[in-house]
Amino acid sequence: VDNKDKYNNIVLGGWIQEPEGVLLPKSKLKFIDLSTIPEENIVFKFAVGDPADTGGDKFSIPFMHVALYENSIVCYVKDIIHSTVGIEANTERVIDKMHDNLIEELFYESNGVGIAAILLIKKRLSEHQKLKAFAATINKEVRIFSHYEFVQKYFVFDINYEQNAEYKSFINDLTSYSKEGDNKHKKDAIDVLCSAASILKIKYKRVLYG
Repeated sequence: VDNKDKYNNIVLGGWIQEPEGVLLPKSKLKFIDLSTIPEENIVFKFAVGDPADTGGDKFSIPFMHVALYENSIVCYVKDIIHSTVGIEANTERVIDKMHDNLIEELFYESNGVGIAAILLIKKRLSEHQKLKAFAATINKEVRIFSHYEFVQKYFVFDINYEQNAEYKSFINDLTSYSKEGDNKHKKDAIDVLCSAASILKIKYKRVLYG
């Protein structure tokens, strides 16, 4: 069993079996030890926030470092907030993780409760950090199916994610989103990564597509 296989969900008789109908199974994702990535290749450090108040949906923010290698990019998902406790309880944590991960820009969805989060966070940023609000005008499912293949191809996750409860929850939600059926309370992880993918497609258009 290789490193990719051991991240699949079900082990039967020593062999790994993927759950059926999952859009991004663990075996299709890339996992490495993110403490070993070369800093000299990092060109952009950003985060994307999907706001949610209490009620089951997750307040979900991945903190990412983008590396440039020849004619392509890699997006390393360094850290995660993936919590059901709501905006106010997580605001201080967003600021702390932005500082810890040297985040330069936070892109934050302004729909619904996002405005309140933006106002709370913006007051606490340093002069070198930017917050950019964006409105999600496309249906979540459409956004997910438009960008999930980009996530699969260019995003890399921490192989030690099980040691971080929120990172583990994020990966579990990400890899249990079904192509069909009820994905209630499972959309936030994959959706926020697809928002990040949309940002990277624009920012690195020339690198990615010539």
